[in-house]
Amino acid sequence: MHTLLLGETNSGKTTRCEKIIADAKARGLKVGGVLSKSVFKNNKKIGNDIINLLTNQSLPLCRQKSIANSPGIETDNYIINESAIPFGKKAIRNALDCGLIVIDEVGTLELNGGGFFDELKLVLDSGRDAFITLKKKHKEKFLRTFPHVKFRILEL
Repeated sequence: MHTLLLGETNSGKTTRCEKIIADAKARGLKVGGVLSKSVFKNNKKIGNDIINLLTNQSLPLCRQKSIANSPGIETDNYIINESAIPFGKKAIRNALDCGLIVIDEVGTLELNGGGFFDELKLVLDSGRDAFITLKKKHKEKFLRTFPHVKFRILEL
């Protein structure tokens, strides 16, 4: 079954993922995919790191424009580290044999055919259970992009 967790920015999507991951592992499931963990400096969010759930390796995913120290893909508020894209793609592809695949989170890049879009399609067609996070504002476009896929939808 595919589960889509919807929430606003900083609503607890990643925290919910961590609970789902811990529960799945406690039940003996192999869990893979990616987690996007907030990074703070002086109690202020400055970006996110991407974590490969199979290896626990991480890489900076994005940083606020004002502090980003390398070029990358620009969004409204952040610069995405271009090397994080192949890192995440590999982590998701390597998770295709897992009992649960987590993708935290699908964003504008993916909904426009970039980022982890191809891997997302592979996961949704794999027959494996997937837990995917998404901002509420992207829900309709996401569902239109994957009309053939049934999702259990949870909202925070």
